[in-house]
Amino acid sequence: MRSRSTIQSLIDRYSETGRFYSKPRRGRPRKVNLRTVNSILKKIKGNPRLSTSKLAAELQHSLGVNISESTVRNVLRKEGYHGRTARRKYWISNINKVNRLEFAKKYQNKPQEFWNQVRRLSAIIDAKGLPTN
Repeated sequence: MRSRSTIQSLIDRYSETGRFYSKPRRGRPRKVNLRTVNSILKKIKGNPRLSTSKLAAELQHSLGVNISESTVRNVLRKEGYHGRTARRKYWISNINKVNRLEFAKKYQNKPQEFWNQVRRLSAIIDAKGLPTN
């Protein structure tokens, strides 16, 4: 149910303009519509590594929409996508993998007192520096 003031404003608008809908708003119309935004999101979900220039070119080819890279970037930013570079993952040799696994298995079941002692020794070494022979 609509309020009395809403109904009255609709009647007033109809008597003044002959229509119920609002007048066109001022300002520049949006470059991208909902269909374009959804296409951008679908393509970026399919391939997250796609650059904005390639994405703009694909939109030009598939939808016939001439859209700039910065507009694509703005749409993605507004939708919560931010360009970030993945952290480098260093290669670990097979020998090092075996050594790490042996170390982990060796110290896996040590009691808490052992680790407290390691922590205290580490703090002492950090405070005084490594002992020299």
